[in-house]
Amino acid sequence: IFTGCSDSVDFNPDEFYPSLAARYLRVSEKEFNFPSAKANQQSFVVSSIDTPWGFTDVMEWISLSKMSGQQSAEISLSVSENTSGDKERLGIFYVESKADDWAYNIPLSVYQPAATAYANPELSNITFTGSVSNQSIKISSNCEWSCKTDVDWLSAVKSGDTGSISVIANENLTNASRSASIGIYLSGRRLSVINVTQKAAG
Repeated sequence: IFTGCSDSVDFNPDEFYPSLAARYLRVSEKEFNFPSAKANQQSFVVSSIDTPWGFTDVMEWISLSKMSGQQSAEISLSVSENTSGDKERLGIFYVESKADDWAYNIPLSVYQPAATAYANPELSNITFTGSVSNQSIKISSNCEWSCKTDVDWLSAVKSGDTGSISVIANENLTNASRSASIGIYLSGRRLSVINVTQKAAG
């Protein structure tokens, strides 16, 4: 075995950068579930040893009490109300190491269901004369609804994105009044109904 040493080593401490930092980053919770309505905050802990950290890719509907830190911290997480009646929310964001010598991140998920869907017409009953008739009915809603009628003498058409239904009744050529209904639906589920009566001819 040969060993050797020398006192003539040219050592410049300004050019030597040792690093023995023990990097550590963890979270106490990774998955969060909230109701559609605005709810109380949920808390979790970011545990850090010699590791600066920060959150990234946080959705606008998610709020955090602190976005970055140099050491362990308790974080409060809250979400805004989900007012959509047909769109749930799933957000994925990250807590990541900000240390130059350690690239590491942890994904966190937040789920929020859709709100209770509604589509409410301004009128629930319409009466037409016996002649050709039409009327526009506004619909207050929080979802992408559709509409249909159950008879051929009455048509109901959703008017683009205006949130209204254009209702047209053909002329009633009989001597008796007639009735029908217009259903407002979300994915096959009826949310509300408009009852239509048309008087007899003449």
